[in-house]
Formats: sequence, C-alpha cells, structure tokens
Amino acid sequence: MKKTVIKTKDLCKTYVSDGEQFHAIRNLSLEIYEGDFTVIMGSSGSGKSTLLYLLSGLDNVTTGDVWFSDIKIDSLKEKEIANFRRMNIGFIFQAINLVPNLTIFENITIPGYLANKNKKLVDQKAYELLKMFELHELSGRLPSQVSGGQQQRVAIARGLINSPQVLFADEPTGSLNSAQGRNVLDILTNINEGGQTVVMVTHDFKAACRADRILFIRDGKIDGDLELEKFTTDNLEQREEKVFAYLTEKGW
Repeated sequence: MKKTVIKTKDLCKTYVSDGEQFHAIRNLSLEIYEGDFTVIMGSSGSGKSTLLYLLSGLDNVTTGDVWFSDIKIDSLKEKEIANFRRMNIGFIFQAINLVPNLTIFENITIPGYLANKNKKLVDQKAYELLKMFELHELSGRLPSQVSGGQQQRVAIARGLINSPQVLFADEPTGSLNSAQGRNVLDILTNINEGGQTVVMVTHDFKAACRADRILFIRDGKIDGDLELEKFTTDNLEQREEKVFAYLTEKGW
C-alpha cells in the first residue's frame, strides 16, 4: 500500500482583483504518494501552478488544510514555513532563477548553507550532484556562461541539495529546446527511480508520459486521475497511446 506524503482537504485559494474574487482552487482534496512521479496538467488558468505552490508551501491557502507527512503546513508561521521548505522540499522553476553573480557550485550549495547543514557535507553532496548531472567541469562558471539546459540541470541539483522529501517542478522543460527538455526529463525519471518523490506541472505531452499518475485540473478542481505503470523505454509507445486517449477525453 502506498504511503501518503502530502494530503489536502477542501483546499481553496481565492484572489481578489479590482474588488472581484477569483477562485483559483476550489474545495480540492487529494493525496500525493511517496515515491510517485505525479504530473499535474490542465489548460491555462486551470489552477495547476497555483496548486503546486500551495502543496509546496510557497503560497498561502485561503481555506482548507495541507498536510505534509504529519505536519499541517498551512498553520505554520512565516519563519516556520521557510525553515520547513528548506529542509523538506526542492523546487524547480520554469524561469530557472539561478543567482547570476554566483558560480554554478555556489548556486547549488546556498540552500544547504541556509539550512544550517554541515558545510563540508553540503559541499560533498554538491560535488556528487555536479558529477551525476555532468556539470563538474562547469562548477566555477557563472550561469550566463552555460547553456539553458545546463542551467536547468543546475537548478535540479540545487533542488536536491537538502535531500528533500518531495521535489516540485513547475514547467521545467518549458523554456528548453526538445533535446535539452528530454535530458531534464531523463534526469527527473532517473532520480524518481531512485526513490525521489516528484510532483511536476507541465503542458508537455512528452513530459506527462514520464508520470506514474496524471492529475487533470479544470477550473480549480480535479477532473481526472490517471494511474500508469512505471516508465520504461519498452512501454513508451503503449503509454503514449494511453496518455493521449486520456488527455483527448479531457479536451486537452
């Protein structure tokens, strides 16, 4: 039986603009399972990125509950949630968001230092990640001195430096070409196979085909939940047919 790592109950997120309310997430209840590669899909404005930010503690809920393991994160104070995020989550942004005047190595290690972890151990983990992602020869360069695909691999390493319970990714291939995007997806697939829980928002069909589970969001609610077998290159064609039929049915 799968272990639940994140659970929401009656989750709502409401924004107010020009005196009018916009309900981005509406009474949404779900469970995310440990070790899964969960993909969240939906049309533009459906609430998928908002949901990702709520699950990861990067945005505040309006009403409802978010449980992360046995911690109710929506009730944590600002400093408590910041510390919780450093220790328990990694986040990969579409815009990558590396610090431009810091080296590749420094960008990766900063979250480890901020979490007050042993500097020697943080550095050691960073070197391991650099080697794993074939970035070790670039560690002294600035982000502007490497390609977009290499920058995103740095961002993944940064997200993994504190060995998070869950790695979140918001459109991680959205600003990359097809080859760079495939490389990033291969990395995410490999670390998931190693036991890392991954939750990813994407609009990319190829990216969605890497999932164990695809949640489809419409108007701030879950409108579909497709479970798949673990990804392998051998079952790719069959998987693509199943995912395509599912998304077509959802009007994607």
